[in-house]
Amino acid sequence: MKKVKLGWHGPQVSEVCFGTLAISPLQGRVEEEEGIEVLRYALERGIDWLDTAEIYDNYQQIAQAIGNYPEVKVVSKSYSVTAEEMAQSIEKARQGLNRD
Repeated sequence: MKKVKLGWHGPQVSEVCFGTLAISPLQGRVEEEEGIEVLRYALERGIDWLDTAEIYDNYQQIAQAIGNYPEVKVVSKSYSVTAEEMAQSIEKARQGLNRD
């Protein structure tokens, strides 16, 4: 998979980002294990960055899929409006995804 620089100073990432809404409980159309398999399929083919959001409620599903892929980058969104809520959202993502 071709790599591109993310922004001006960001890391090199795959040309394609995998959006995880479709495999989340928010959509409710894909069983959790099937979603993990789809994610692993993408990872095995070189996709190394994922997009999610706190509202998707799929951090643990993603964590299971990316456990053996430490190079994977995860972008998450939050609807927090205060600094305190943002800090809580970041911590929830870090813990849920088993990432620093």
